[in-house]
Amino acid sequence: MLPVDITTAETLQPFESIQLPIHLDGSQGINRYEKKHCQIQANNDWQAIQCWLNEFHDSPQTLRNYRKEAERLLLWTINQRDKALSDLGREDFQHYQAFLSNPQPSLVWCGARADRTSPNWRPFKGPLSGSSQRQALIIINSLFSYLVDAGYLAGNPLSLIRRRNRKLKTQADQALSQQRYLDHKTWQLLKEQLLNKPAHLKASELTTKHINHYQRNRFLFHL
Repeated sequence: MLPVDITTAETLQPFESIQLPIHLDGSQGINRYEKKHCQIQANNDWQAIQCWLNEFHDSPQTLRNYRKEAERLLLWTINQRDKALSDLGREDFQHYQAFLSNPQPSLVWCGARADRTSPNWRPFKGPLSGSSQRQALIIINSLFSYLVDAGYLAGNPLSLIRRRNRKLKTQADQALSQQRYLDHKTWQLLKEQLLNKPAHLKASELTTKHINHYQRNRFLFHL
């Protein structure tokens, strides 16, 4: 059963104002690691994200960019997936990438730039381009990797998507490489055609043009 979209302008608040419902705060998330191993002071997903953001306190621009992407993901997760951040799996991120390309309902999710304390504040200005989507997922991957390293999460679902993409790229590269090779017989025929002087002409009939053509072929063949 698909989650019910409960998004309204009132439910979309900036990160510092988000109040997570108890059943969506991640304290019992299915991807949580054993709490005795956690290396950060975080009992729920909001606190865990804040610990990650604190790592960038000395870089204001990076902090703003990272907060923006964590904020968007957290709001989408609780409003459109009805899940905690620490419940998310691989399939959820496939849905999220599609959402980034077309945040709907746009009247709720998108709007002109506004102060973070304004009721007109929205997480998006509009759909994200392909490069912006990739950048968003890179930042979110950094978040999840940090939470795994900190012992807050058991695993990073984004790593599965990256692994699949690398596998597909490798397969494509191998297929392309195979297409560039000629079998031995064809290669020999090509070699003979390129390196043999015109058989129908006598030595006295070879012009400078013929000789230059022959020398060029020899050069290209040995590149």
